[in-house]
Amino acid sequence: MKKRYIILLFMIIWRFSNAQQYTNFTTKNGLPSNHVYKIIQDYKGFVWFATNKGLVKYNGSNFKTFTTKDGLPTNDIWDIRVTANKIWFFSKSSSLGYIENNKVYAFGSDINNEVLFPNVINKNGNSIFFSDSKTFYHLENGVWKSNSMFTEQFVEKIDHPNVRYLFLKPELDSLFVMNKNDQQIKSFKIDLYKNVRHRGQVNDSLFFWMYPDKFSVLNLHTLQFNSHYYNEKQLKFPRFSDANNTVQVSGENLVSVYTGNKLSNTKKIPARLKSHFSFIDKNNNLWIATFSNGVYFLPFSKQNTTYSLNSNKSGKIKLVNDTIIVNVFNEGFYKYNASTKKFDPYIIEKDFVFSATYFEELKTSYFVTSRKIFAIHTNKKTIHHKKEVARDLVYYNTALYGNSSFGLNRLNPNNFEIEKSFPQHGIRDLMVFNNKLLIATANGIKEFVKDTIQQINIQEFQHPITSLAKINDTELVICTDGFGAYITNLDSYTPLEKTAFLNVQSAFIHHGDIWLATDQGIWHYVKKEKQYKLQRKYTINDGLSSQMINSVYIDKNQLIASSDNGVSVLSIEHQNEQFVDIYVDAISYNNIKIDSTISYTSNSQLQVNIAAIDFSEDNTLSYEYQLLPKQIKSVKTSSKHLIFTDLQPNDYSLIITSKGKTKTLNFTISPLWYQTTLAKTSFILLILFLIQFVFSTIKKRELAKQKKRLVFQNKMISYELHALRSQMNPHFVFNSLNAIQYYITKNEIDLSEKYLVKFAKLIRMFFDFSREKEVSLTKEIQLLQGYLEMEQMRFGKGFKFRFEVDKPLQIHQTNIPSMLLQPIVENAVNHGVFHNGGKGLVELYFRYISDKQYEVIIKDDGVGVKKSKQIQKQSLKTKTTTKSTQILEERISLLNQSKIWQITYTMTDNVDSGTTVKLTFLNNE
Repeated sequence: MKKRYIILLFMIIWRFSNAQQYTNFTTKNGLPSNHVYKIIQDYKGFVWFATNKGLVKYNGSNFKTFTTKDGLPTNDIWDIRVTANKIWFFSKSSSLGYIENNKVYAFGSDINNEVLFPNVINKNGNSIFFSDSKTFYHLENGVWKSNSMFTEQFVEKIDHPNVRYLFLKPELDSLFVMNKNDQQIKSFKIDLYKNVRHRGQVNDSLFFWMYPDKFSVLNLHTLQFNSHYYNEKQLKFPRFSDANNTVQVSGENLVSVYTGNKLSNTKKIPARLKSHFSFIDKNNNLWIATFSNGVYFLPFSKQNTTYSLNSNKSGKIKLVNDTIIVNVFNEGFYKYNASTKKFDPYIIEKDFVFSATYFEELKTSYFVTSRKIFAIHTNKKTIHHKKEVARDLVYYNTALYGNSSFGLNRLNPNNFEIEKSFPQHGIRDLMVFNNKLLIATANGIKEFVKDTIQQINIQEFQHPITSLAKINDTELVICTDGFGAYITNLDSYTPLEKTAFLNVQSAFIHHGDIWLATDQGIWHYVKKEKQYKLQRKYTINDGLSSQMINSVYIDKNQLIASSDNGVSVLSIEHQNEQFVDIYVDAISYNNIKIDSTISYTSNSQLQVNIAAIDFSEDNTLSYEYQLLPKQIKSVKTSSKHLIFTDLQPNDYSLIITSKGKTKTLNFTISPLWYQTTLAKTSFILLILFLIQFVFSTIKKRELAKQKKRLVFQNKMISYELHALRSQMNPHFVFNSLNAIQYYITKNEIDLSEKYLVKFAKLIRMFFDFSREKEVSLTKEIQLLQGYLEMEQMRFGKGFKFRFEVDKPLQIHQTNIPSMLLQPIVENAVNHGVFHNGGKGLVELYFRYISDKQYEVIIKDDGVGVKKSKQIQKQSLKTKTTTKSTQILEERISLLNQSKIWQITYTMTDNVDSGTTVKLTFLNNE
């Protein structure tokens, strides 16, 4: 009896451990009712539920319910059909219709106060019509119009180019196919209406009759009639449905796809779910409707997944002597049965279970728990009762080694007595690699060498290690607790991409690929161009029972994963994407929902709500969006709410991308009436008229001001011209030309050419500067230096000059009125040095006072002011010199009146000889 009880217990455990993990949606999740009639998927990918409390639209995360509040004639919706962008709803009601773009449209009959009763619903393309078994109705101009031509009880109206209706004569057990001229084109000898449960035209070519034990199909194109029997003897609630270009046959315990002559892709529904209708969506996911417990959902990935040891903490998965073994906490060791894809009990032990391993050298398998070690040698099992002497075992240098809480133990292979202990805390794993015994610890990798434990310095790698895995003869995978995974050759290490701060429990190597068991599922790496790249992640969306994986093993095309919630076995080849599409759920402007055209408002806010049709269990998505023409580059975000502020009138395109799907939203912000081109033109003309009016009223006063301004400007220009003429001293020009002629006469061609070049350059600078009101001190000094170099060539070596500039004075950035200093320097040369026999020194000092103020000193050692005036009285140039000085002083006065410059000017005789001119410049700008 005890054995029978144990067997029965394991059968119960196996039954529930292998049950597929359905997701159950009820009122707790957002359904308005647990009473669901039918499920269907529209062309966009949304899944719809017909319930007795409304019609529900589901995108994978949110349920949107339509009720009488939204326009439904009743909340009790029996049936639904899909055409183009419409979801048609049917019930016993005074009006029927469809939902399009989230808006309900309901239409009544052409017979007043008639209650419509859609017993048979027919569809052909986008055309929908129905009957109550006596009268047929079709929608025309917003009214369900009845067809009085078809009032017989056994007549089926058909929407087809060649077939008008089907006519049954029960007394003859015959079905007649009638054409547009009411002529019989074919007949069938068969009883069609005995025990019929459901019937109707499903598309452009097929008419169905559903029975408890079979279904019959008439092909309207070929006029072929066939009957098909279900795999089950009886099918309760037989129904047909059309969606995603398929016809599906459903009942209480199965759903199949009709392929034209047979049923395929049949999916069995467990009786415990008490379903009455099932549906396969475009991603091959299974949806199951019930009358009392809402909807069950089984993704395609989980349909090929088996689950074992549910709610049991499962650990390491290893191949032990050609048998796949998994450790189960407080249960023992289980072995994998490839035919059933389940784990069977192997060694039952209610204890802490540590490891299982096989050593070819000893021809022995070892199974280690906290109090026992099971050794199996040639099918002979021996049990050694020991306190914890090892958690993992390795065979190294003809000896067994095991790790415990206190360190590394060398064990006697016969009785597992500890021969010698080597202290070391925090040992997580042991491995023999290239004839080295490696010890993975909580502080890096160590090596056992000559009865000592030594640290291996791999670039100071000191992360807490969970396990090691051998890739090949030169490389290992290091798995860490919270620091990711690394590839090492024991000299250096390289982190596996994207694993930073990841908790990696273990790694499995299969055909050179790396499979990581992490707290975020299983990560698969493939070597590409000498580097390991992340190929994909396996999560609960792919069928894993948990995200936190303890161990992984690949057996052919099967992925076996253990977790604290048991073991999952899934097919790597049967994986599909649950992400269907993205869409714009709502767009609002200043919190008001709008369509594609918006009227501009200042300080506005445009909000776009993004949504996705995604039936994965973890449907967290990230998006990229770009608003053209405002944004040049795409922006990444995980938010479903996009906000744009103060968008100006324009045509915009919002491009949203996620997981390879792209949606574009085009909208226009139209300008307000005063922002239109006509309004702007009118405003401009009005403003011009007002400006002209204002100018005409104050014209006299402005003319007077303009006259004064013109007089002042003319005077300013006149003085500037006089100054320019005075600077262009004819004596300087005359002397320069005489000097050139002198050099030519003396046959000093080189000197004449050199003089002529300097003369031409200086004349060019005069003309350039004369067009500018201000120049930099750098340019002014260049002009003065060029002038003095020519005078030096004219007078000879007896004439010298020098410049001195204070370092704080930024001559490149400091300006001076153009050609103001040259006449002063020329006077110093011609009326000081010239009267001294052409010998002398001219010095120019540029002194820094402040950022906006500086001083210029021009000093010569000539005859001085007094003697120069005496000479001038006896000279013909007296009048010209006096006028030049007067123009200079008046120009300085005018510059001071402009309020831009404040210039002081003084000229004094030196104590010994010569003249000193000081000018102080203050720029008020």
